[in-house]
Amino acid sequence: MQIRAEAFEGMKCGLKLMRDKRKPYWPIWRELAQTYLPYTHPWLLDKRKQEKVELNPYYITSVGLTALRVQTAGLMNGITSPTRPWFALGVGSDNSLLRHSSRAWIDTARQIMLNILARSNFYNVMAMMYFDLGLMNSSGMQVFEDPKEVVRFQRFSTGEYYVEYDFTGKVRRFGREFELPLADCEQQFGKQNLPKMWQEQLKNPIQRTGTKTIKHVCERKDPGLPLGHPADRMAWREVYWTDGMDNPDRDVLAVSGYWEQPATFPRWSAELELGNSPAMDALADMRELQQIILKKGVGLEKMIDPPMLLDASLRNKPKSMMPGGHSYIQNLRDAVGARPVYQLQVPFQEIRLDIQDLKTSIREILHNDLFKMISQLDTVRSATEIDAKREEKLVLIAHFLERFENEQLDPTIERVFNICMRNGIFPPPPEELRDVDLSPTYISILATAQRAIGTAPLERLLQVVSNISAVEPSVLDIVNFDEFVYTYGTDIGAKPTVLRDEAQLKARRAAREQQLAQVEATATADTAVKGAKTLSQTDVGGGANALQMLLG
Repeated sequence: MQIRAEAFEGMKCGLKLMRDKRKPYWPIWRELAQTYLPYTHPWLLDKRKQEKVELNPYYITSVGLTALRVQTAGLMNGITSPTRPWFALGVGSDNSLLRHSSRAWIDTARQIMLNILARSNFYNVMAMMYFDLGLMNSSGMQVFEDPKEVVRFQRFSTGEYYVEYDFTGKVRRFGREFELPLADCEQQFGKQNLPKMWQEQLKNPIQRTGTKTIKHVCERKDPGLPLGHPADRMAWREVYWTDGMDNPDRDVLAVSGYWEQPATFPRWSAELELGNSPAMDALADMRELQQIILKKGVGLEKMIDPPMLLDASLRNKPKSMMPGGHSYIQNLRDAVGARPVYQLQVPFQEIRLDIQDLKTSIREILHNDLFKMISQLDTVRSATEIDAKREEKLVLIAHFLERFENEQLDPTIERVFNICMRNGIFPPPPEELRDVDLSPTYISILATAQRAIGTAPLERLLQVVSNISAVEPSVLDIVNFDEFVYTYGTDIGAKPTVLRDEAQLKARRAAREQQLAQVEATATADTAVKGAKTLSQTDVGGGANALQMLLG
């Protein structure tokens, strides 16, 4: 497979630059894995050890791992819960101006997308990404079209990929170096695209199971450095290749393109390019906790099995101050025999309190107090107090929610939506929505709770106006109640179809006014009839009644 040599060399150089840029982070990631994970992280080991995952000898306490799992579960349920809708589609920020048919189509498209995500491996991948974000600060995921499930997701573990961001913080390119069994190479790239040496090895059952090193780069298209391939027409292009073949043209295994960003690489924070995670923030506490636990164990062991002093007449051996060690001396006082080297008094109560403080600190840094807030309250609190505490704690992850929506959810929803449109999975859209860009609005638990913080001023305003209106009813004219309800419904994440649009509202009010006018006209006619009847029954003398006199 042939592509322009200049563009191919540019991709190779880009992969090397991304790899070199990541080298300073590897020791940090390796220490995080050693501190928090009970097993060795395969992508942070030497290549010779990547296939061998072992128990982590540096893993001392499960406090950090448990706190990470609580945070992961809280983020999963709070942002992309598989049990409830977590996003809505719309045109701008207000769907009320659209016709009912357009709003119904948007809601149908949203439900189809949610069903597709539920059938795929999306939620499994998201759970692993939340864990990576809390531990390593970053994670990666690529969205592939799938003939059976419409979409399929692949998660990239920390250390497996490299990524480069532009000056706006958006992904410019990403790359990977990974091992792939030869049989899988045939399935993914096609036998005809493999080097001739590999094609011959496929005939050997033993060599067929061997692995090959594959390199992969995906980047935004560069009009100044085209590949000379149909992928140049698309917004993104990617190349898979291997090194070491005699003919450079045989190095390229596959070339393809994407109409939208195919992969996402969210970060918890971005003070630096890869930022820092909650687990990094808690690393100092985890180190101190591990040291205290180790020293507590040594003290306990010395109390249970202390080093001993023995009379030299018993045996002549070197001294040992280790737990259970023996030291032989001459002229041991009191009597011939043995006694402990010293009487050890370990302050277990103080150690226990120190350990508890460190555990609490680690859990707070990993936001366990937010996700387990109500269950950890000492006493029953009012709903107002719980809301106030929730608002206070939500501020701590507000920056992450905004970043995660921009870097992870927006590109994912855009790609899934476009795949559905290109494959005709949605019903035909109304004319009003043709050539209109739809944007997602997030209605997850955390997104709704964060927006609901903005409803507090509205609620206070309504309460004040209600109190004043009891004395001065004209104050109600100040408030635009239509806009008030629309704004409040948007902030709390109410379903768009619950609120009537402006045209429906005008028609409904006009019908009500017409009905009231008819009622008033009927009431006036009834009053006139009753008045005429009364006048006709009023005798004014001379054989005439009052009605006759009025009519002349």
